[in-house]
Amino acid sequence: MISRSFSWLAEHSKPLLLSGNNVRVLSAPGEYLQWLKSQLVSVKWRILLSSLYLGTGYLEKELVGLIADSLRTNSSLQCSIVLDSLRGHRGNPNSVSVLGKLIQEFPHQFSLYMYHTPSLRGSLKRALPQRINEVVGLQHTKLHVFDNNVLMTGANLSHDYFTNRQDRYISFDSSPSLANYLSKVHETLSQHSFLVKPDSSLANPQAMRGLNPLQSKRNSNIFKKSFYEEMQTIIQSKTHAAETHSHTAKSHSHHTTKTHANTNTESCITSETRSHTPSTDYESIGMESEESDTVVYPLVQMGEYDIRQDEEVTAGLLSNVSANERLCIASGYFNLPHVHKRSLLDSKGHISILASSPQCMGFYGAQGPAGSIPQLYSNLTAQFLRDSCPHGSRIRYYEYHRQEWTYHAKGLWYYLQGMNLPSLTLIGSSNYGYRSLKRDLECQVAIVTRNKRLQLALDKEREQLYNYGTLLSLEDMKASRDHRPSLWVKGITPLLKYYV
Repeated sequence: MISRSFSWLAEHSKPLLLSGNNVRVLSAPGEYLQWLKSQLVSVKWRILLSSLYLGTGYLEKELVGLIADSLRTNSSLQCSIVLDSLRGHRGNPNSVSVLGKLIQEFPHQFSLYMYHTPSLRGSLKRALPQRINEVVGLQHTKLHVFDNNVLMTGANLSHDYFTNRQDRYISFDSSPSLANYLSKVHETLSQHSFLVKPDSSLANPQAMRGLNPLQSKRNSNIFKKSFYEEMQTIIQSKTHAAETHSHTAKSHSHHTTKTHANTNTESCITSETRSHTPSTDYESIGMESEESDTVVYPLVQMGEYDIRQDEEVTAGLLSNVSANERLCIASGYFNLPHVHKRSLLDSKGHISILASSPQCMGFYGAQGPAGSIPQLYSNLTAQFLRDSCPHGSRIRYYEYHRQEWTYHAKGLWYYLQGMNLPSLTLIGSSNYGYRSLKRDLECQVAIVTRNKRLQLALDKEREQLYNYGTLLSLEDMKASRDHRPSLWVKGITPLLKYYV
């Protein structure tokens, strides 16, 4: 039986039962890249990807080449990718130009969608320069669905994340209920994103029926209402853990009437579920079996649309840690909002935090304002350490140090009382900061398991990350030049902490 300590999670997300033997923990960027390659070679009918952006280096182009090969040799294969429009259009070449050949060569098999926050429009959009305008809000989810195989990660589809930028990666093999659920999230994202046409121009989001959500406040409000209602339909569904052929056919039948030419991709992807999801699989019918030793709870966070599923669950986990229980948190950009900080400080359990050192932050040594971001996080860290001082050694803060590497891992491991192995982990795109709660689109999953092999793998994953951690104190920060923010950074921290 799955631990009752986490039964309250079912109040926030429908539990999806699966076998822990189908869940694998990857540990290194190279393994992540190889997983992607292996899936692209073997995929049969659907590829669904979402990311902040796709890089423009040779490794990324190799992946694009594999997508092209698979589409070329399998006319029934459909591929849909959702990226952030601001980040994906940055520079030249960019994500759109790298993927442009796929749009031209496979107009009925491949679709590229660019999400653009409706909060950046009009005079604000004209006033903010490129890069800085990204503080308003981004598409930050990282969804990877290949047929019924899923990978959850915080990594972007870019060279550094394939080589020397440490993140986390957990794959779910033969998990149709999770794959189908995430396909619905992906479809909602795509329906509310701009479609890239063969000439690289953008078609308005299909959910807007010809209207541009960036054109007026009225259009923006229509867009937000549509996005909220579609996501709420997914979140509140009582059937996505127990899908039947008839339900799947009914829920997706209206997608066959889309107006844009290569929207056939999305409708074909979802309709394929009918023939590729076995109705007798215990995941599909949501029934207990000997192998259902693991429960997955999908969680989305889209504060701009008042969707706060992930925020509520994270706050509950932080506040529920009791004495003799242990909670380990990782974040590439540690900037806990007040609700999470208060929950953590008021808890009774032992807390370990692993965050990036200034040297392992991607912005370290950058030119311009971005170069001051490590100072900003150092200032936020100092504030947190001062707040946690009254709690003594119950709360420990570690910094990730690794020569020639950067750090981007995020997540949570929960150890119940008397247990040496974790019973729960969170993994996905959220950094648990203000941006994740208020501005960006995020998705992660809570995994609750009693599968010993999986528990051992999760514990090993946490240990490998923390092996690069150095315990940090306020005294250490005072003695380190990299931890001394300038006066102007100190001055703007109270404002900028809501945007980083």
